[in-house]
Amino acid sequence: MSELSNILLEAKQLYNEAVSNAPGREKLWGWGFPHMEEYWKTTNESMEKLLYHAEVEPHIAVNHHNKSHLQGFVAERMLQYLSQKGLDVSSQEFRPAVLSSPDITFHVTGKELTTDFLYRLGICANIQDHLELKELNTILELGAGLGTLSRCMKLINPKIKYFILDIPETLLFSFCYLRSNFPDASYKYVTKKEDIASGFEGYEFVFVPSHLCPELPRLKIDLAVNTHSLGEMRQEHSLYYMKLFQTHLQVRYFYSLNRYLEAYRTNPEASVSAMLDPHWTTLRWDFNPTITVIDRPTIPVDLMCTLELLVERVPENKRRELDNKKLSQEWLTKAKETELKGQAWHRSMWESVRLNPNIENLSLYVEFLGNAECREWPYYRDLLASIGGQIPHLAPSTQKLFARRQSKVRRKIRGMIRAFGKKLLAFLGI
Repeated sequence: MSELSNILLEAKQLYNEAVSNAPGREKLWGWGFPHMEEYWKTTNESMEKLLYHAEVEPHIAVNHHNKSHLQGFVAERMLQYLSQKGLDVSSQEFRPAVLSSPDITFHVTGKELTTDFLYRLGICANIQDHLELKELNTILELGAGLGTLSRCMKLINPKIKYFILDIPETLLFSFCYLRSNFPDASYKYVTKKEDIASGFEGYEFVFVPSHLCPELPRLKIDLAVNTHSLGEMRQEHSLYYMKLFQTHLQVRYFYSLNRYLEAYRTNPEASVSAMLDPHWTTLRWDFNPTITVIDRPTIPVDLMCTLELLVERVPENKRRELDNKKLSQEWLTKAKETELKGQAWHRSMWESVRLNPNIENLSLYVEFLGNAECREWPYYRDLLASIGGQIPHLAPSTQKLFARRQSKVRRKIRGMIRAFGKKLLAFLGI
């Protein structure tokens, strides 16, 4: 049996162990989903099939197909962007990935590339504008997908210890991909509480299934990263992970690339992707950054509604020195002095509300979000109501839109109750 076949077999065994130790685990993106069923089928074929499928499909990687009329435009623009950032993709440190699908690879000056690889390097370059990746000791990524960003980080900083938190189904892919690309690295895949208790010393990659995250100790993390999945979760799950970063772990920097100002849609996804507390200093705030030219070509909502954030945690012994109420008011004043509701206005409102949510700033923010029919409106509306504020008036058409959503939620809950009742009656033999 080949080395790659052994890695795939090990990944499936670890997956089975992890889920067997998680009774009642909610199977988000489980194998029962149609697109995930296709992924699972590849695990019964070969590592090559598994990785090729994951690279070509849009759910885990963000590659443009060689047949796409956009591939050349996107690659050219990203290469120019990386060059401006001083990042040379022809450098020897950026060696080609193992088993890249021929359907998405192309060559520039003899180097095999993919648009996903250029995109991930763009993320690294934007982070490196503010901190030196080679000086970090630990990175934690929530929702690493295939692991292509993890690979880029490791190529830039070979000594880094990298934690990946994800659902077991997706961990299978990142485990296979990273084991294939870094065969000499040391790995630990957590399948039960005892694996956490034994510690992580000496391991370069640590894979932690999402249901075991509450068992993590107060790890010191130099940089926590999330790209997109916080905006795909239910709000309670997104808030849970933000609490993990902000109170449970010792995170110094946090990088987020998630949805902001997306058109309101009737789905259970989070209204607010990255809910930050006041104890951060914002280093980067960029709506629709250049790198989104490549992002998720088959999911266009992300092309025009992505907020890039890099923030640094304020040390506990420095927090009393900051007057967040005063800072919040200063940001609100800037917003009121801004004529256009563009980058400057939204940054000012976002900062003001983050630092000190009150009736004055929330009323202004909620009014805009509601009339613009943005996904954030329900969350901030409820926050405003919770502190006694009056909800701003919305246009009749907008009121109907949000009312339909609330009606659908109520119908869904009633349906769940009825289904549970039927199962209970059947169980009781009534």
